[in-house]
Amino acid sequence: MRFIDGLRGLSIVTVALWHLYGPTYARLLPFGRDYAAVPVIGQGWVGVQMFFLISGMVIFMTLERCRGFGDFMARRFLRLFPAMAIASAILFAFHRATNLPAPEGPPDWLDLLPGLTFVSPSFYHAILHLSVRTLDDVYWTLHVEVAFYALFGFLFFRFGWRVAVIGLIASAVAIIAARPVVALIGAPSIVLRVVEPFEWLQFQQFGWFASGAIFAKARETGSDRLFVAAAGIALASAIVFQAPAGIDPPSRVALIVVALVFTAAQRWRALQRVLSSWPLLMLGFISYPLYLLHNYLGLMMTAVVVRVLPGLPSVLAPLPGLLGIGMLSWLIATRAEPAMRDVLRPWLLPRRQPAP
Repeated sequence: MRFIDGLRGLSIVTVALWHLYGPTYARLLPFGRDYAAVPVIGQGWVGVQMFFLISGMVIFMTLERCRGFGDFMARRFLRLFPAMAIASAILFAFHRATNLPAPEGPPDWLDLLPGLTFVSPSFYHAILHLSVRTLDDVYWTLHVEVAFYALFGFLFFRFGWRVAVIGLIASAVAIIAARPVVALIGAPSIVLRVVEPFEWLQFQQFGWFASGAIFAKARETGSDRLFVAAAGIALASAIVFQAPAGIDPPSRVALIVVALVFTAAQRWRALQRVLSSWPLLMLGFISYPLYLLHNYLGLMMTAVVVRVLPGLPSVLAPLPGLLGIGMLSWLIATRAEPAMRDVLRPWLLPRRQPAP
């Protein structure tokens, strides 16, 4: 399934272009909003939803190879934590060692917690009353991933894959419908306090994961019915998706394109060959550390390039930083991450003693 790595590579490219050329950080970038109207850039954030589809598919296959819920969660922590710890250390040190512009300013030591624990800052605010913010805004997706692992893994091992998938879909529908239903029936607004923790964890996005999981089962069984169901859930997730600030028609179209491309990639051999090209495979291989580093570090390195090379065309300003971050991500993926994983593995996944 090399095309899955290609989809990862495609997704990280669109997300990185959106962050470093799009409108989100216009006040910090030398070119402002000059490239925001370019379709791949202006709607590049939808690469995150592609990541969710991929995760749903891959995690379903991972669950089938695990001994139980504890084994599964330990394996996922072993997959996520090393790169997160390394990227967090790099980003924190770069913040502290330079006086470069960043969206949220210099971080505090407590700001390392949400990334290293994979717990949303909202829970630290609500439960411990700590003034904590995430080290990098993109880390919110990891909080969503871990919530998905916990719910899907528990349901999978307790009730089977069908209930697990239905649980994901039901969770998404319930959170999407909660606020409109409360408003419609005139329920006290305090009812929404029960919903808020699930909104912090983005349960409303769980339809994407459910679609990916059903695609995995369809591929495993060769079922056309499951394939159609997975495609329908992906499209439904795109159609009902809502953002806090609303969503414009081009963004809605981009979400639908994500659903269609992922669906087509399951069975269209020509698309699979394109996605299996070595540049996309390489980007897919380093996509996780690259995702963790590209945003704030990319912005700060772009600022360095603009200062050092003031005559450089603005369209080229983010490229040296992205190249450097790409090389650093390669080193993390091939050297630092495996080394840390080897240290942690005996503690998280002790070898079972052979039966007497």
